[in-house]
Amino acid sequence: MNGTDTSKGDREQEAEILRADLHVHSRFSTRPSEWILQKIGCAESYTDPVALYHTARRQGMDLVTITDHNTIEGALQIAHLPGTFISEEVTAYFPEDRCKLHVLCYDITEAQHEEVQRLRTNVYELVDYFLQQNIPHAMAHAMYSLNGKLSQQHLERLILLFRTFELNGARNEVLNNTLCEILFSLDEVRVEHMVNDHNIMPRMHEPWRKCLIGGSDDHSSLNIARTHTLVRDMATGTAGRERIRDFLRGIADGRSEAIGKAAQPETMAHNLYSIAYQFYKNKFALNRHVNRDLLLRFADRALTSSPEPEGGLLTRLHSLIGFKRAKHMFAKPPRSVQGLLQKEAEEIIWNDGELRNLINTMENSGLASEQAWFRFVNHASETVMRNLADSLMGHALGANLFSVFNTIGSAGSLYAMLAPYFVAYTLFTKDRTFCAESRDHFIERSHERQRLHIGHFTDTYHDVNGVARTLQMQLDIAHKVGKRLKVITCGPSSVTDNRPGVVNFEPIGTFTMPEYSELALYYPPVLRMLQYAYDQNFTHIHSATPGPIGLVALAVSRILQIPIHGTYHTAFPQYVSMLTDDAALEEAMWRYMIWYYNQMDRVYVPSHATGEELIAKGLPREKVVFYQRGIDTEQFHPRYRNGFFKRYAAQTGDAGGAGATADAAGAASSGRPDDRVADRAKSATGHVSSDVTYETQESGSTVSATSGISGDAAVNSAHEGSAGAAAGISAGATAGKAAGEGQSIRNDLKFVYVGRISREKNIHVLTEAFRLMAHRQQGIRLVVVGDGPYREEMELDLKNLPVTFTGYLTGEDLAAAYASSDVFVFPSGTDTFGNVVLEAQASGLPVIVTDMGGPKENLIPGKTGFIVPEGDPVALADAMLQFADAPEMLDEMRKAARVYTESRSFEACFMHQWEMYREKRVA
Repeated sequence: MNGTDTSKGDREQEAEILRADLHVHSRFSTRPSEWILQKIGCAESYTDPVALYHTARRQGMDLVTITDHNTIEGALQIAHLPGTFISEEVTAYFPEDRCKLHVLCYDITEAQHEEVQRLRTNVYELVDYFLQQNIPHAMAHAMYSLNGKLSQQHLERLILLFRTFELNGARNEVLNNTLCEILFSLDEVRVEHMVNDHNIMPRMHEPWRKCLIGGSDDHSSLNIARTHTLVRDMATGTAGRERIRDFLRGIADGRSEAIGKAAQPETMAHNLYSIAYQFYKNKFALNRHVNRDLLLRFADRALTSSPEPEGGLLTRLHSLIGFKRAKHMFAKPPRSVQGLLQKEAEEIIWNDGELRNLINTMENSGLASEQAWFRFVNHASETVMRNLADSLMGHALGANLFSVFNTIGSAGSLYAMLAPYFVAYTLFTKDRTFCAESRDHFIERSHERQRLHIGHFTDTYHDVNGVARTLQMQLDIAHKVGKRLKVITCGPSSVTDNRPGVVNFEPIGTFTMPEYSELALYYPPVLRMLQYAYDQNFTHIHSATPGPIGLVALAVSRILQIPIHGTYHTAFPQYVSMLTDDAALEEAMWRYMIWYYNQMDRVYVPSHATGEELIAKGLPREKVVFYQRGIDTEQFHPRYRNGFFKRYAAQTGDAGGAGATADAAGAASSGRPDDRVADRAKSATGHVSSDVTYETQESGSTVSATSGISGDAAVNSAHEGSAGAAAGISAGATAGKAAGEGQSIRNDLKFVYVGRISREKNIHVLTEAFRLMAHRQQGIRLVVVGDGPYREEMELDLKNLPVTFTGYLTGEDLAAAYASSDVFVFPSGTDTFGNVVLEAQASGLPVIVTDMGGPKENLIPGKTGFIVPEGDPVALADAMLQFADAPEMLDEMRKAARVYTESRSFEACFMHQWEMYREKRVA
């Protein structure tokens, strides 16, 4: 912030510009503030003062000073060099609450330094001493909370105490911009309020006018002068001490500017890596090996500003040998995680031409080396993560628990590798939060609610299931109503979705489940996802699944310190039990589920039964929130009843053929109408919304409404030779013509299943139930929409029965398949919700579900469908027969099903859940 230069007329006509980095550290700053550096026992900086001086001059600085923490030793080391002055960064405190501050003071003497150290525990006394001694001073990174105590009230006091504020080159751009906004917003009235509120007299004339300086706050030597101070209209011809004093007066006169580029989290992480590398380089004398080791050579170029010189012929020979050794090592399998890290790192450098060339050509500009290092760490961590994940999954499926624990322990090396980035993203996110609070405090606004921005992470976006379809519908609604929603997933680039808001990351690896080749786990790129989430500045993270991407969502929420909500969509423990028949694995999966969802701030469950199950397993009740899911009643509608299955009529002869029918002689005909006349008024018995007409026909023989397959009937189903008298058929049923290939699919009463064809969906129960029915009832058909590992077995089990397999259907075809059927059957006992149950009812179909899981909460029993015992094929067949026996009941239930779902608008349910994000976070 520039003031007016009142002394310009007294200066010579020709003026010059001077530059200086007014915040930079040397090896005499010994106490690191970041825990990651404290953990390894290294100092805060390893930059040599003389090297710092020459680097600053090469970067165009006219004057050079060093501002080490509470010491002037670094500045004294260069005091004999031209254009230098003694300075330091003082750790000060508000005496009332020990809120920590950093204050910069310039051009001081050794005696003044001693007095500053005595007074620094009281910032009021310290500032008064600076003013008494005419010591130029500034508040460093005023918006950064050093010990977690800084508040907006502290900032108001700093405004009354300091004229000059620093824009810091090591901190967040948002932090610097917010500070400028606050300082620019000051006026006399506002400052007067602060004086009255805090009972502090301003330490300067016109305290609403402020000055700005810039400093790199460099600790690693990589970013010296990247941010610096420029003072204009300097008198020409001055030199020595007078030139320095004129420069500092220019700041006080308001002729200074902060110049340079603010840092990103990647900048801070790069500095942390650099400081740690310099620590180990000094401790273990690694400079002896730099030109003999490919990885060390690259690290030296990327993490220091003055890399080791190549030296003479002998050094270059060592370097060549090191390159050859690295190439030879690639063929040897590593014996440890550390060995794996080194091998993979060297392979990355060797195989990446740009990184390999940087070893010889890098000039060590901070930005260039920062980008190169991020690229290297990202590639290296992804390679190691892929190997560790493969090992973990292999050992887990082999029940080799000791190897699992060993692999998990080895992952600590991977965490250590990425820790500097995790630390940086955490700190920069904290800066954002404090800045937002400060902006609201200081700058008058309309107090509008913060716009929510949700990052929804999912492992299953590209799959064909209810969870994926729900997410896709949510994106469509969010785009329609202007909500900020991003869905973050991971899958092959060949699988694309053009919806706005879908962000797909290429996986770093894939694990395919044995015997379930269509089930693949994709390993997500953690660092790239973290970087994306930070750049998006999400207000909330939502995890749709507890798989690899769900774990990344949890990590992102912890690192960025933002709320995370989760949805329990899928009963994984029950699936594990069905697929493996292993109680121990089921219990292990339950333990993982409860651990994972216990990390959430809120857990959404689609049914009360699912919520109670989670609570019974140990999830705190206060975390569990029931939310009602909706249905797109326009996408799924009876109007799409259009004879869709005509396309399958030519297929005959087996379970896959649409013309295959029961081969039991004498089975009665149900006389179902052709779908082609479904919309005609002739013989109509009722209507549903949008004037859709259902036609029923009761000509021919009827089946008693009390008939069934339960009891003795199920036993008698094994007996042969009693045509027309099969169990479950009423005595009055007359013999119809034998089933044959000429029977049209359009005339059948169609029971449809939509979903994955696998045992965990109880498809084998549906298979048995339909076999019981098909040998006793003519004119029925089972339609199976979907695919899965059980399909081949199901086709064999139902060979020569009236069954149609359509494969996966989407869009208009799926809507038509629903509407052109008659009854929906869903035998699963593991679904937490069952989106297909609502889709079917919206399409005008009554439903049959089981008494386990969430689907039983998505119908009106006896009015829009039936609930049967889970796992009982006889009970399921009985319920299906009721529809064959009572066409009037079928017609009434179809109308009721449509009416029921019309109150379940997907958009209304989405908006209700969206507002749930604003509710108070659960502790």
